[in-house]
Amino acid sequence: MRRRIFGDYQCNDALKFAKKAKANPREVGAKVAEALKGNDVFEKVEIAGPGFLNLTVSGGWLDSQLSTLDSKPSCGIPQKGTGKKIVIDYSSPNAAKQMHIGHIRSTVIGCAIDRIFRSLGYDVIADNHLGDWGTQFGILIKGYRELLTDDERENLTVANLEKCYVLSAAKAKEEDGVWKDACKQELVKLQQGDKDNLALWKRSASSTSRSASSTACTRSSA
Repeated sequence: MRRRIFGDYQCNDALKFAKKAKANPREVGAKVAEALKGNDVFEKVEIAGPGFLNLTVSGGWLDSQLSTLDSKPSCGIPQKGTGKKIVIDYSSPNAAKQMHIGHIRSTVIGCAIDRIFRSLGYDVIADNHLGDWGTQFGILIKGYRELLTDDERENLTVANLEKCYVLSAAKAKEEDGVWKDACKQELVKLQQGDKDNLALWKRSASSTSRSASSTACTRSSA
């Protein structure tokens, strides 16, 4: 940000024009400053150095412009999206895992796009989907039931879910394949609508959604 004593903006165009016209840049700058006298946009126009123009915006003019925008519906933004619907699917972090920088970047971009379209009058459906039903959920369910303490299950957090997933995934790599097969069976039960596994999936997705909402601008669905 430029120091206020040098104005709000600095323009060096006088030097460019003077070079082409083979004229004195300060004289060119002085002509521009004179032409801007009486312009209500600028409170002050000063020449500095070899021909720089330091421009100070009028506070009164700025206030009037802001008041005009404030008085208009949607601050004067054209409502080009009125009557139109748009769907934005972004971020989609894995359920039962903490968000990392890749998710945060996508979430921030998605939220910005969401707000831009809303400001243009669109009916926006913003979805941050937490609906994974892949193999990892069988691993998670098995780990939840056998690798977490009673207190960790009672006070379920994303950190606890991630902990049990890491431990369960490690056991799923054991050579005898017993744990891995058990995890697959838990996934099959989930896909078939087993009420206990389905309740755990919903609880995990809910914990992830709460965690995401506390760290970023998201609209989550599961």
